[in-house]
Parts: sequence; C-alpha cells; structure tokens
Amino acid sequence: MLAGRRAVVTGGAGGIGAAIARTFASHGADVLVVDNTQLGSLEFDAEAGGSLTALDWDVRESSVLPDVCRFNPDVLVNNVGHFLQPQGSFVENAPSLWDELHEEDLSTPACRFGG
Repeated sequence: MLAGRRAVVTGGAGGIGAAIARTFASHGADVLVVDNTQLGSLEFDAEAGGSLTALDWDVRESSVLPDVCRFNPDVLVNNVGHFLQPQGSFVENAPSLWDELHEEDLSTPACRFGG
C-alpha cells in the first residue's frame, strides 16, 4: 500500500514519530525523518523496499524547506510538539501551552510546504 510513496514524518527522532517512520518504511515507503534532536534507531524491515533518510530540522525554521519540497512527499505526518515538555497533568497546564502546541503543529513552515 505504501510502496513507491514518499512520506515526511516530523518529530520522527523517537517515540510515536519514529514508530510511524519505521512502519511506513517497512511497508515500502521512502521516508524523510525530520527532527531537531538526535535520531534514535533507524532500523526497519527493509524487505518491502522502503528507506529512511534523516534530516536535522527545527520545523519552526524555513531554511531547509526547499529540501523538503524537493523530496516531493505524498504524505505528511506532522508529529512534532513534544518540545513543550508539559509539567503535571493536562488540566494543570496553562491554556497558553495548548495554544503554543497548536501554533507549532498548524502554523509552522512544515505545514505549508505543499502550498
């Protein structure tokens, strides 16, 4: 289903983002893993012919946006947002933290690279 497709996964250095990237690649997709932190394991089941490529990029910056556009992705998984490091439970955090997370996920250059 993903063979021959290209995907960009932001926040792909670890956790959910890394799992998504490895799963896509294991199903044949060529995946550009984007994060501004050290990437975790890039191991995946290569039998389906997919690939993983790492790109060090803070999605709040537009400097490498042309490189992402040249990758010509079919899929964008905008998984970034953990950088906020909330303290305590969800209800104990200030509403401004939620606003900042939405700004990061919906208004950064990574969200606009196709348009």
